[in-house]
Amino acid sequence: AALAGIETLSRSARALARYGVGSLAEACALHAAGPGARLLGPRVASPDRLAMVAIAERNDP
Repeated sequence: AALAGIETLSRSARALARYGVGSLAEACALHAAGPGARLLGPRVASPDRLAMVAIAERNDP
C-alpha cells in the first residue's frame, strides 16, 4: 500500500497489476529515499532479467 501510486520512469503491466506501480524497483528506491526523492535513471535489469535495480537520490535541503 505504501508504494501504490508512486510515479516511476519505467512501466511494467505486471508490476502495475500486482503492486499498483509501473516499476517495483523504482518505486522501492523512491520510497526508501524519502519525500522529494528522484530517480537517477530508469531501472536496470540483469541479463537474465531475474534481478532489477533502481537508484534514487534523497532531496536534502
